[in-house]
Amino acid sequence: MRTNRLALFSVLASCLAIACWGEDKDPKKTDDTGEADADTDTDADGDADADRDSGDTAAPPSCTTTMNQSEPEDGTVDWYWRDTLTVDFEDAPEEQDIVSIADSEGNPVDASFVWAEHGETVTIAPSLAGSTGYTVTVNCLEEQSFSFTTNEYGTPLTIANVDLLNRTYELNLPGARFAEPPGVGALLGTYLENPLLVSPVAISVTEITLLAAQGLWDDEAVPSQDMGMATFPFPPSDWVNAPFFSGDTDQIVVTYESAAYSTEIVIHSVHLEGTFSADGATIGGAWAGGLADTRNMGPLLDMGEAEDVVCNYLASFGLPCVDCGDGGEFCLYMEAYFDDAPLVEGVVLDPDPLGTGG
Repeated sequence: MRTNRLALFSVLASCLAIACWGEDKDPKKTDDTGEADADTDTDADGDADADRDSGDTAAPPSCTTTMNQSEPEDGTVDWYWRDTLTVDFEDAPEEQDIVSIADSEGNPVDASFVWAEHGETVTIAPSLAGSTGYTVTVNCLEEQSFSFTTNEYGTPLTIANVDLLNRTYELNLPGARFAEPPGVGALLGTYLENPLLVSPVAISVTEITLLAAQGLWDDEAVPSQDMGMATFPFPPSDWVNAPFFSGDTDQIVVTYESAAYSTEIVIHSVHLEGTFSADGATIGGAWAGGLADTRNMGPLLDMGEAEDVVCNYLASFGLPCVDCGDGGEFCLYMEAYFDDAPLVEGVVLDPDPLGTGG
C-alpha cells in the first residue's frame, strides 16, 4: 500500500512539474522564452531555481492520514500506569514509525508498538510511572498529540515492605466489571454476593506471597472472613516491580447465589494482579482472570441439573466452553476488573479457618 501510494505521488509530482506546466516553466509565464516573468515573485528557498515561484507545490508528504481518536483521551488525569494506550487513525498510515511518547519534562519514554492487522490502530505499551504527565505525539500529515497524567498507583512505596504484611484488602467481586466472556461474564457476575479478601503474608526483596479468602458482608457492608470456607494460597510471585504484584494459583472457590439456589463454583488457573498505593492504604488497577467451572451452574440459571447444559446453551451462540484442566470442557474464561480495593481495618486472615492443618 505504501509503495503504491508513493508511486502515485511521484507520478502526480512529475505531472505538475513537467507535463502540466512544460519542462522548466513557471505557470505564471506568458511565453516560452525562458526569461523570468514580469511579476515580483522571489525564490523563497534560495536555491538555483530562480524561475520557480515561492508558492510552487512541494513534494507530497510520505504519510497522509490523521489521528482519529486516542485512549486515553487528551486531558485524562487518572490513567493507570500499567494500562496500554491505543491510537486510531482515519486510514492505515503508510509509515508506522510515526508515534512517540515523552514525559512532562520531554524525556522520551520506552514503549512497544503493536499494529492491528488492518493497520489503522496501534496499541502502545509504555514504561510509565505513577503521578506523572505524558504526551503522545503523532507525526504524519500534520503533527498531532494528546496528553494525560497517571494516577497515584505506580509511585514507590513510602512504607517498608514489612508494613504490608497481613494487611487485608477488600475486592468487591459483585461490583466488578466482567470483561470476559462478553455479555455472559456480566450476567454471571450478578449471581455473586460476597467479596474476595486478599492479604500479603510474606514479602522479600524479590518475591511476594498472597493469601486469598472469601469474605462476608454484615448489614453495614463491613467485610470479614468467611470462616466456613478454606483459604486460597498463592505461591510466591515476582515483586521486583513493586509496588506492582502479580500472582497465580490453581483455584479459588466462590459462592454463587440466586433467590432459590446457592452453589460453590470453582475458578481454575486464577491470575490476580494489582498495585499497592504508596502508603499501602489501597490496591488499584486490580483484576483477576480464571476458568469458571459451569458444571454446577445449571440450577442457578434455571437450566436443569445436567453438567453440560450451560455449555451446550452457550455453544449455540458461538461461545464454546474450554478444558478446565481435568479433561472436561466445561469452563468459561472470566476476567473481572475491580474498583480500588480498600484496606480492611482490624481483619487478619486466618490461613486455616477449617482447622484442617492444611
